[in-house]
Amino acid sequence: MPKSVLCDKKEIYERVKKLFLVNGYSGVDIKTIANECKMAVGTFYNYYENKEEIFCEIISDSWNLFFETLKRKKVLNEFIEGIYYYIKDNKGFGLTFKSIPIEKANNVNDLYSKVVDDVAGSIVNFVKDDYKDIGRRISLSLFMSVILFINSYEFKDKDNLEFIYNLFVSYQK
Repeated sequence: MPKSVLCDKKEIYERVKKLFLVNGYSGVDIKTIANECKMAVGTFYNYYENKEEIFCEIISDSWNLFFETLKRKKVLNEFIEGIYYYIKDNKGFGLTFKSIPIEKANNVNDLYSKVVDDVAGSIVNFVKDDYKDIGRRISLSLFMSVILFINSYEFKDKDNLEFIYNLFVSYQK
């Protein structure tokens, strides 16, 4: 017997966003989404082409909203702290999209590049002129450092932030 659809696209988006926050990308499948939204699995495809599409939409919306705030940071340690807590508060889902298998990840790779380019474009405001041409590498290093410390080490946030900041202080104006 078919399930009745109790969600509109906006509600599907919000429910799936919560699923990704709790379980990460790999911990959510279409059947879980369908159950959460009280719909048949096939009905999901009336709203989204696949799981990647809704994931990218959620990441993109979240990142764009956050980045508007991040761009206003005037001091490197506040900029780093913003990224740190964005990733931590979102259980890292803002960057877990990089772990999606590449052959399935065209949209994800484009979004990943946009996020890194956004940060690289802003981080040049904090670095010496000699380092402006490596803004993308600095940006990637910052993301990887934050992810590593949030996910791998049991230090206090304050200690993690101080350590990460000190990694980048030599680039600072």
